[in-house]
Amino acid sequence: MGIVRVMGYSLLLVATLTACGGSDKQDAGVAALTAAQKSWSDAMIDDYQFTLTVACFCGSSTTDAGPGEYVVIVKDDVIESAFEKDSGEYLNADQAAALPTIDGLFTIIGDAYDDDADHVDVVYDATRGYPMDITIDPISGAADDEIEYHVRDFM
Repeated sequence: MGIVRVMGYSLLLVATLTACGGSDKQDAGVAALTAAQKSWSDAMIDDYQFTLTVACFCGSSTTDAGPGEYVVIVKDDVIESAFEKDSGEYLNADQAAALPTIDGLFTIIGDAYDDDADHVDVVYDATRGYPMDITIDPISGAADDEIEYHVRDFM
């Protein structure tokens, strides 16, 4: 079930769920996802920027940014550019395109439910619905398959 809690000055909708094929918890997670997507859609935000932290045991390449902290700039729902927050170094077009937009984060969450991930933990912004913190563990007990996404400095 979703709960509401106060973190700092932000009111957040929290959906902490362990997904098991067709379970009530997964159904509640999908319902929270659907509600958050509706809030995001109703906000009608097409141009925005945010800081995205990706935490995983995955590498980077010339076509994938990999783990790190990035400033992502989105225009008309498409990534216009992205750069590493600490160094200010811009990603190449393929790396930037591999990062998710807010809609892409919703897709990642939905895919985790569709794939029956063992654990999906999501915190949504209570006003605009975008996912702020996502933790996905596809197989509990498997080493290094977890991934986290954190959205900060949304504007």
